[in-house]
Amino acid sequence: MKKLIGMILMAVAIIQMAYAQTLNVQVGNVTYAIPAAQAGDMNYQNGTSLTVMGKTLQVADITRMYVDNSSVTDNMVSVEYSGEEATVTIAGNVARYVDASVEGAHVSLKQSAEVGDETCGEITYSLSGTSTDGEFYM
Repeated sequence: MKKLIGMILMAVAIIQMAYAQTLNVQVGNVTYAIPAAQAGDMNYQNGTSLTVMGKTLQVADITRMYVDNSSVTDNMVSVEYSGEEATVTIAGNVARYVDASVEGAHVSLKQSAEVGDETCGEITYSLSGTSTDGEFYM
């Protein structure tokens, strides 16, 4: 009986760790944060593209992929300025609806016309930090 309870507790711990993990796919200064619990199937096609949660990324453009225990807030796009640089983090559930471009501290975001109650609801944009020469365009 103790062995069974121990196995059940271990299984629960593993499941909780899996749900707390986030796959981060970085393309330049833009990171797509995909919670493991929501990732579902990922489609890797012809060695050239990767589709996760409806967002298709070109493999040649991906600069880094890593898994961590960070939390992701659905429907959130965060822009963080730091001097002459900016980084953008896009929640996986809205990644297919937001295109981001970052050059230095110049950030340009384009939101799809498909965004609405039937798709993902409202997207929240959060800007933080300071820049010596930055710009935000949407």
